[in-house]
Amino acid sequence: MLDRRDEVEFLPEALEILERPPSPMARVIAATISAFLALTILWACLSSVDMVAVAEGRLIPSDRSKTIQPFEIGVVRRILVEDGSTVRAGDLLIELDTTASGAERSRIAGRLVTARLDALRLKTLLGRPKIALAPADADTLGATQEEVSRARELARNEAREQQERLAGLDRELDRQRAEVEAVEAAIAKLDQSLPLLQERLKARETLLEKGLTPRYQVLELRQQVVAMKRDRDGLAAQRAAAGAAGAAVARRREQTVAEIQRKLLSDLTAAQATVADLTQELTKAEQRKDLQSITTPVDGVVQQLAVHTLGGVVQPAQALMVIVPKDDHVEIEAQVLNRDIGFVREGQVATVKLEAFSFTRYGTIPGMVAAVSRDAINDERQGLVFSARVRVNRSGILIDGRDVALTAGMRATVEIKTGERRVIDFLLSPIMKAVSEAGRER
Repeated sequence: MLDRRDEVEFLPEALEILERPPSPMARVIAATISAFLALTILWACLSSVDMVAVAEGRLIPSDRSKTIQPFEIGVVRRILVEDGSTVRAGDLLIELDTTASGAERSRIAGRLVTARLDALRLKTLLGRPKIALAPADADTLGATQEEVSRARELARNEAREQQERLAGLDRELDRQRAEVEAVEAAIAKLDQSLPLLQERLKARETLLEKGLTPRYQVLELRQQVVAMKRDRDGLAAQRAAAGAAGAAVARRREQTVAEIQRKLLSDLTAAQATVADLTQELTKAEQRKDLQSITTPVDGVVQQLAVHTLGGVVQPAQALMVIVPKDDHVEIEAQVLNRDIGFVREGQVATVKLEAFSFTRYGTIPGMVAAVSRDAINDERQGLVFSARVRVNRSGILIDGRDVALTAGMRATVEIKTGERRVIDFLLSPIMKAVSEAGRER
């Protein structure tokens, strides 16, 4: 017997098509496609993709890196490091010419020694303390034996001049005192003779009354008494004048002593002020001289060395090099676009792709957003952008089996993870946008 399929094959073509049963393969394919679409929609509803903000940037040293700068203009004498050199805190990096600063220090030091010797000499003349400017003072003052000897001789000459001035006044005072004493002696002699002469006059006057003596003898005695009194008055006036002159000399001596003391004190004050000023100037000069030897403040590695010529001139605050501490990390200064800044914040995870090394071959570097600028800056190429600092978690990248250090200045692309989004939302977003904007016209 013929089965149903064989019977259909002998029917006319039109009836054969109508009577032939459908192929089961079509059902299988349709079911497979339907299942795949259902699974795809389910996966799109359950799965999500990262939302990232892409920012261009470059590697920069972190804030802990130290920029080495000279204090003032100078000429390079020695360069003791090169890029990549490992240094320890206090190591000499660059030595500048110290001729000018050394000469300035020597000049100030010489003036300071002179001022100290002047101050010590004036203290010696004032007698407080009693200092003899001994040779041992040379070490204390930083002076030579010859300088101390000259200061001692000058002090002796000044003391001798002062003594001579006072000695002249003392001699004049002694002369006035001697004159007063001589006048007082003469007055004392007259004081003794005058009473006797007055008694003689009185006796003669008694005899004259009795007519026992001539009158001219009485007149002579009276004349002698008047002359003696006049002499005594003259001597008294002379004694007063001599006393006044002596007092004037004594006052002049006191004024001279006071003037000498006042001048010495004034000169001492000025000398001490000069010592204080020169001490500060010397400290500054020594600091300037020390700063001609440029050293590193931390342990680290030399980078970005900008000086290579001996005899070259460096300017104040010029960046000579950067010392990156050994345990330091680099950061990326990235420019976040205006459309992404609303989603970028501190603490977000970032992926760094270096332009120098293909990320498909050498991989990426993990990082984290450390800071985000609050104000936009105008970039000529990208317009208004916001600066963000991304801290990377390592200081090198493995390239063909060797660790290559990350160097400031390398360009990089930073992908900052700002969130997650379901795949279905990502697929439906254009449709939702089109539906939302449909049916509207200006």
